[in-house]
Amino acid sequence: TALFASGDSSMAQWGQCEPTPNQTPTANFTFTCDNLQCSFDGSISADSDGSIASHSWDYGDGTGSNGALVQHDYSAAGDWLVTLTVADNDGAMDEASQWVSASEPPVTSISLTASTNKKRNRINLKWTGAAGNKVDIWRDGTKITTTRNDGAWSDRNVVKGADYQYRVCEQRSAATCSALVAIML
Repeated sequence: TALFASGDSSMAQWGQCEPTPNQTPTANFTFTCDNLQCSFDGSISADSDGSIASHSWDYGDGTGSNGALVQHDYSAAGDWLVTLTVADNDGAMDEASQWVSASEPPVTSISLTASTNKKRNRINLKWTGAAGNKVDIWRDGTKITTTRNDGAWSDRNVVKGADYQYRVCEQRSAATCSALVAIML
């Protein structure tokens, strides 16, 4: 509290100055999403009479974090209401919310063919459409190997006269696979 004089000196009036009230900060943010991974930027939030002291995020999926620049990986596709709460250096708070759409990554279409080499007792697999560096080879519901994604592989552990079912999947992803291909040696 300060005292001040007002008017001309012959009629001085003394009074008290009231402190300027703290102004509420303004929460604001931008975001980008690449499939299920979203990046958030709350650094555009502002405080006209001070500074932003904290940024607190609610990602709408039961999780959150702190920081002006953050990244979040959603576990599933969907529309999520994201809320940023900012506090200024005097404790005043504001929040801003926006809907964010996270989407599943595109599914690759793996095409698989199988042929036999009865002289050498082999089944030859050929595929296209896998995106990763490696693929998993499945035979009769069991993963039998992981190999380079070079489009070809031969199964030497087969028996003449037996039926087999094969599938090729992106490595560690049973969700991105070829259709089953059945063949008899």
